[in-house]
Amino acid sequence: MGKSVRVKRILLLVLLFATLLLAVAAISAVPNLPEATGYVNDFASVLSSSEREKLERQISDGVKKTGAEVAVAIVRTSGQYSPKEYAVSLFEKWGIGKKGKDNGLLILLVMDQRRLEIEVGYGLEPVITDSVAGRIRDQYLIPAFKQGKYALGLEQAISDIYRRIGSGSTDSPDAAAPARPNFLSLFPIIVVVLLTLVATVTLVLAYARKRQRCPQCGAPLRRTERILRTATAALPGLMAVTLLCNKCGYSKTVEKIIHLVGTSGPWSSGPGGPWLGGPWFGGGFSRRSGSGQGSGGGFGGFGGGRSGGGGAGGHW
Repeated sequence: MGKSVRVKRILLLVLLFATLLLAVAAISAVPNLPEATGYVNDFASVLSSSEREKLERQISDGVKKTGAEVAVAIVRTSGQYSPKEYAVSLFEKWGIGKKGKDNGLLILLVMDQRRLEIEVGYGLEPVITDSVAGRIRDQYLIPAFKQGKYALGLEQAISDIYRRIGSGSTDSPDAAAPARPNFLSLFPIIVVVLLTLVATVTLVLAYARKRQRCPQCGAPLRRTERILRTATAALPGLMAVTLLCNKCGYSKTVEKIIHLVGTSGPWSSGPGGPWLGGPWFGGGFSRRSGSGQGSGGGFGGFGGGRSGGGGAGGHW
C-alpha cells in the first residue's frame, strides 16, 4: 500500500509540473503590447510630428461626426507573433470603438515585415467588409507605402473609411456579410483557466482520498458535521466534524472554529474571502477604459470595443 501511495504522489507531481509548464507557455503566447497614446501611435518613428498631428485631427473629427474610432499603430516588429495575431491582440487590449457598438477599426503597420493589417470591429463589418478593406488597402495604402509616403496613404485611407461609415455605403455586394466570432485573443486565457481547473480538481481529489480513508482498514470514512455554536460578528462559531468508518468502527471527532465572512477569521480577510478581493489579488481585475487621459493631448482613451476578426492584410 505504501508503494502505491508513492507512485500516486509521483504521478501527481508530474501532472502538476506539466500543468505549470503549459500555463507558462500559454501566458507567454500573449504579446507584450504597448499602451495607446492617441488615435495615431507611431512606435517606429515613421511619421513626423506634423504628420502625426494632422492624422490625429483627422481621426478626431471623424469620431465627432460618426462616433466610430479609427486607430493607427506603427511598430518596428511584431516579434514571434504574426501581424494578424498582433493586430487582434492590440485591438482587444486598447478596446477600439464604443462599448456595445464595437465601431472601431485598427490600421497596423509592421515595419520589419513591410506588412499592414486592417482589423475591423463587429459594428463596422456591415460597412467595412473584407472586400472593402481589401480595396482600401490596394487603392490607398500599398501604393503610397511603396513610395515611402506613409502619412499620405493613411490620410487617404482614413478619409475613405469615414466617408463610407458616414454614408453607410460599401459599394460592395457583400454588405450584409455577418461578423465572425474571434477566439484568438482569448485562447491563452482559456487554456490557463482549464489547466488550473484540472490541477485544482486533481489536488482536491488526491487530498480527499488521503484524508477521508480509515487509517486502520483503508475503507472510506463517512463525514458528519454538527454546529455546536453559531458564529456571530462578536464571537466565532464552533463546529464538530466526525469521521466514522462503517467497516471497522473507527471514529474521530474534531472541533473547528468558523467565522462570519468579513470578520477577522483566517478565511475572511475581505469581501468574499482572501481569494476574491482579499490580499492575494487586491481589489480584483479591471479593464482599461476610455475614462482616463492619455498622453496624446486631448485623447481620453478608447471606448471598450471589440474586434470582429474581419479586415484585410498585405505586404507593400
